[in-house]
Amino acid sequence: MSVRTIVVTGTYKDMLDRAGSGVVQFIPETNFFEDTVENTMITKQIYSARLDGYGNLRVTIPVTDVGADGLTPTAYTYTIVEKVTGMKFRTTKGVSIPSTYGETVGITQLI
Repeated sequence: MSVRTIVVTGTYKDMLDRAGSGVVQFIPETNFFEDTVENTMITKQIYSARLDGYGNLRVTIPVTDVGADGLTPTAYTYTIVEKVTGMKFRTTKGVSIPSTYGETVGITQLI
């Protein structure tokens, strides 16, 4: 089974240009996927990315339009949880990250 992926990037800084620290999580809003071609159940995985020392985010996650990859459900969304110093924890639900974004997408395009 091969699932298409996308890289989410971004930078978190405070007003004094200091790097943010913390983690950003991408939580699929489905409990499992069914691969009807290979007769396989694929369990939910939470994708977590810790910001580097410069406040940069970089994480590879599956795109949300997985129907072409032979999976059901054919589409789903993510809940994005940002746990970054200097900002109130933010949760954004119902985020679609389709393959039409290309290979890379900025976090600011999603939240």
